[in-house]
Amino acid sequence: MLSEEEIVRRLGIEATPVEQRNKVVASTMDAIQSHLMVKLTERLSDSDLETLDILIDSGDETAVWSFLEKQIGDYEEFASQVTQEYIATLVNATAAVTRGDTDEAFRQILED
Repeated sequence: MLSEEEIVRRLGIEATPVEQRNKVVASTMDAIQSHLMVKLTERLSDSDLETLDILIDSGDETAVWSFLEKQIGDYEEFASQVTQEYIATLVNATAAVTRGDTDEAFRQILED
C-alpha cells in the first residue's frame, strides 16, 4: 500500500491545508481498501472467500496473509498493482473534471 506521503504526492494535494489533506488521504485509503476487496472477490472462488471471511473474523493476521499468498501468489504485488491502478484512475478522473469533462471523469471511475 502507498504511504500517506505518496498518496498526497500522487494526488497533487501537497498545498492543500493539512486538515483537508488528511481527510482526503483517509478517504482515499478507505477507498483503496474497498477496491482491493472488490478485486479479491473477482480473483477468489466463493469457497475461498468464505475461508477468507473466517480467517479475518478469527483475527489471525498471519493466517490471513498466508492464505492470501497461497491463493493470489505474490499478494503484496497484487495489492500494489491494484493500488497503483486505483490512484491512476483518481488522477485521471480529477484531470477530466478540471478540464470540465465530467462525462470522461465518470467513465474513468465506472470502468475501474
